[in-house]
Amino acid sequence: MGLLFYLILLASCEVERFWTSYQQSGSPIAIAARRSVSLLPVIVPPIALFAVSPLASGDSEIAWEAGRAKLIRAAMSLVNYNLPLDIISFGCLAVFLLTCAGLRSISAPIRSAVALGGSLSCLAASP
Repeated sequence: MGLLFYLILLASCEVERFWTSYQQSGSPIAIAARRSVSLLPVIVPPIALFAVSPLASGDSEIAWEAGRAKLIRAAMSLVNYNLPLDIISFGCLAVFLLTCAGLRSISAPIRSAVALGGSLSCLAASP
């Protein structure tokens, strides 16, 4: 999972760099080829190490959780040992996000949106 998250973060930065370069020079194939070649030394060694590790065989049992259980696990960052405090924390976060959305003051760089989308996709697809 660490390697996958690393690749998601790396890809999100590269998507933003590609987009910026594309807007400036306009040759998407040349830009993609140049960026891909420059990333090979960063991507290939971790993938090669994983391929020779004992985890690559995939012999362990995998338990697939239902969507509801995944959402609960994702919300664990707000869960404490005190239920009223948990409810207040979640309420404050919800009010903050809704206020920002209402004021149209939420913005994110492309790399953040790509990383968030990639992480949410992995959460949905993971066991």
